[in-house]
Amino acid sequence: LMVSYVALLRGINVGGNNIIPMAALAKTFERMKFASVRTFIASGNVIFRGPKQDLRKLEQKIEKELEKDFDYDATVVVKSKSEMDAIVKGMPKDWAKPAAHSAHPSLVAMSHYIMRARPAWLIRPRPSEWWD
Repeated sequence: LMVSYVALLRGINVGGNNIIPMAALAKTFERMKFASVRTFIASGNVIFRGPKQDLRKLEQKIEKELEKDFDYDATVVVKSKSEMDAIVKGMPKDWAKPAAHSAHPSLVAMSHYIMRARPAWLIRPRPSEWWD
């Protein structure tokens, strides 16, 4: 069973630190045999498809490969599409309406929140077009 996931990477391409080109990041995920790999802006969010599996083990696998490929001490959170849908549904309503000039700030803000807190109750993102 193939599942859609998003990997949220902490601390890349911020303030001139941990610079990782998105094309190179996508190639790392493709090398790990994931399908439909797409990066989302330069934030380190990667959308991909792969077999259904334990998310913590998947996070550890991705962290290991990022360390190897980019010498980056990675912290990764992986969420399935269904978890992201639930997270988006539960976000404050004003987060779901990005400004015309912005690139889905809800994903960026939510990814920073998840990376800091990893709350057990948090399960919610947004628009379906991220997964198409």
